[in-house]
Amino acid sequence: MGGPNKVSSLHVIGEVFDKVYSEGSLTGIKHDVQTTLVLPSGAIVEMKVQYPGSYLLVDHALSRAGKGLVGVLDVAGKADPAIYRDGAAR
Repeated sequence: MGGPNKVSSLHVIGEVFDKVYSEGSLTGIKHDVQTTLVLPSGAIVEMKVQYPGSYLLVDHALSRAGKGLVGVLDVAGKADPAIYRDGAAR
């Protein structure tokens, strides 16, 4: 996320990566990771989003977010109140 020559700490606000393949490796898979280091060589992440909404993809060097380095993952689907219920909607 920081560019081709930068190291980033990838995080999706409100979610956890189910699997992380550091540097694209198929060995040494990490599970249930909140933030992962992404070297210029890259990484592969997997996650199953269980609730619809907009999730922000950020670099934990949050000063970069202020410069526009933010992605949005829009997830559609039916909301399940067993997973999440807005406290204001009672």
